[in-house]
Amino acid sequence: MFLITMAALLAVTQAQAVMFFARPYEPNMQRWLTRDPIGEQGGLNLYGYVGNNPVNFIDPFGFARICLIKYMTVTAYNDVGPGSDWAYFKGGKSVGPGTVAVANYSEVQQKPTKPAAPYYDYGSAVTVYGPNGEEVYNGEVHDTGAGWDSKHHNVAPGDWIDIWKPGKEARKFGVQKLKVKICHDDPCAKQDETIDLTKPDK
Repeated sequence: MFLITMAALLAVTQAQAVMFFARPYEPNMQRWLTRDPIGEQGGLNLYGYVGNNPVNFIDPFGFARICLIKYMTVTAYNDVGPGSDWAYFKGGKSVGPGTVAVANYSEVQQKPTKPAAPYYDYGSAVTVYGPNGEEVYNGEVHDTGAGWDSKHHNVAPGDWIDIWKPGKEARKFGVQKLKVKICHDDPCAKQDETIDLTKPDK
């Protein structure tokens, strides 16, 4: 037997089912052997897992995934060195491709804080869409900044993100109003949910 850590995987033995925390997976059949333990609260597909996208998403604790889609002010930066998510950057990592910065803002204190308090949780997955709906940037929140405040763009802290671009590409990117999808795992939610604020109310 050998141990692999991937998603919520515990162990796998040759020619046997893979045992996850809540249910076994049969790799030869390419399916779960039992239904989702939370039933239809996780969606109608009782044999699904992380929206059938385990390459990009994990669910180690069985939390629901909450996504918000909205138009945001998107800027770009090209800093080097660690971002404000110290746990992520320990060991000498630097911001770079795939890094997203969000407002350093405390909803409770209604102001920026030290140490940094990200408006969207560290580790949140971010997808930025171009004018024609194509994906132009994918990353995770691991940094904070002040690009949302009155000294910069004067937008609400939840309406701004900063994506990392190399060198002159960051300046060339400028300031754009683009559709953005931000997703995080929510231990309090009972099922996956996507809130799309770009669609008109019916």
